[in-house]
Amino acid sequence: MNLPDAPKCLVFPDGDDWIVYAPVSHLVLRSNEAGAQRFRGFVDVGSNLGEPSAPPEPSRDELGFPPTNVTIMTSNMCGQRCVYCYGTPAHANRSVLNQEFCRVALELMATRAREARQPVRAFFHGVGEPTFAWTCFQECVGIVRETGDRSGVPTFLRLCSGGQISDQQAEWIAEHFDEVNVSLDGPRDIQNRQRPRQDGRDSFDGPLRLARAVVKRGKKLCMKTTVTELTVHRTGEIVEFVAREIGRVRLDLCMMFQTPWVDTDAAQPPLWQQYVAEFGKALDLGARLGVKVRHPTISFESLCSGYSFNVATHFCLAPPNIVTSFFDVPEEGAGTPSAGAYGWYDAATRTLHFDHDKRRRLEEQQALSECRCCACGPACLGAAGVKGRVPREVTVLGPVCQARIGVLKELLRRVVPKRGALLEVGV
Repeated sequence: MNLPDAPKCLVFPDGDDWIVYAPVSHLVLRSNEAGAQRFRGFVDVGSNLGEPSAPPEPSRDELGFPPTNVTIMTSNMCGQRCVYCYGTPAHANRSVLNQEFCRVALELMATRAREARQPVRAFFHGVGEPTFAWTCFQECVGIVRETGDRSGVPTFLRLCSGGQISDQQAEWIAEHFDEVNVSLDGPRDIQNRQRPRQDGRDSFDGPLRLARAVVKRGKKLCMKTTVTELTVHRTGEIVEFVAREIGRVRLDLCMMFQTPWVDTDAAQPPLWQQYVAEFGKALDLGARLGVKVRHPTISFESLCSGYSFNVATHFCLAPPNIVTSFFDVPEEGAGTPSAGAYGWYDAATRTLHFDHDKRRRLEEQQALSECRCCACGPACLGAAGVKGRVPREVTVLGPVCQARIGVLKELLRRVVPKRGALLEVGV
C-alpha cells in the first residue's frame, strides 16, 4: 500500500536533547539534533527501519464483516444538561431500544464470536445516558449475559455513565459489569457547574457513589473528566481529588471540543497549549499518587496498534431498531438515525437487514488521508468519524490534533529519559 507523502516520524526538541518517534516501527530515540535528523532521514526515505508493512486484510465472511464488538444504546435521553454536551440535539429522541432487536443482534454476535473464537464485547454508551431507561438497560444487560451463556461464548460488559443513580442501582451495575467509565469532572463545585442535572439537584454524589461501588467490587474503573477553559488550571487538584476520594484508578483527562450548538458563554475549550502543559504536570502528579492519568485516545497501546486504513465498522444498536456505524449522530436530532445507519431490524420477521455497500462507504469516509502518516494517526482515525457525524469539518492540525500531538510528546519525554536510548514502545 502506498502512503501519501508525509513525514513518517515525529521529531521535536526537549531541552538540550531531541526526541524522534517512528510510529510505524514503534521506535523512539533520545539523541542530539544531528542524530535525530539522521534517524528521521532513514525513516522518510523508506529504509527497512521505517518502511510500513501492508496492513493485514480484515477477516470477512458472508455477512461482510465480523461483528464481535457492539455498542448498545438503550435510549438517547439524559437526566443531565452538561454545558459542553455534544449530543444535546439527539436528547429529544424519546424512543427506547427494541429489546427483541437487541436479542436478535446479540444472537448474531455470539455466532460470529464463537466462529472467531472471540468473546462478545458489549459497550453500553450513547449520545444519552445508558441507565436513563433503567428497565430497558437491565433487560439488555441480561440479554448479553444470557446469550453468551447459551452460546458458550465469554462476554465482556463495559458501561459509560454519568452516574446519576441510586445506591441500589450503583451496586447492581458494579455486580454486573466488568468495566465502568464514570463521568465526573472533579470536586463538587466543578461537577455541578459543568455537569448539572436537569432537575437542578446536586450532581456530585451519584457518580462518586458509582465509582466507589465499582472499586469495592474489584472491577475496572476509569474516571472521565472533561477539561474546559475554566478548569484547565485545576487539573492537579482533580488528580488529587481522585486519589483521595476514589483511589488508584485510571483518570482520562479529555479536552473539551466545541460543537456549534454549545453556548460559548457556558463553556469553551482550553487553549491546546495550556491543556498539554497541564496534562504533563498531571502525568507526573498521578505517577506519584498512583492515579493512571491518560488521554482518552492517545496511549502507546493505541498508537502502536498498527495502521489500519479501513477502520473496522462500529456495530451499534440505536433506538428503536437501527444498526449504525457510530453511536453519536447528534445532528439528526429527534429523528431516527440515518447518516450513520447501514442496517435495521424488522420486528415482524425478527430479522436484521444490512446495506453493506453503505457500510463500506462509511468506512472509507472515516479514514482521513491527511492523517495516515501522522504520528498519532492510529489513534486519531477512530475519532475522525463519518461526514455528518458532528456538523463540523475536521481541521487537520487544528487545536484537537495539536493537543493529541502535544500529549504524545509528553508521553515520549517520559519514556526515554536518557540520551542515547533507543526503545521499542507499545509492544
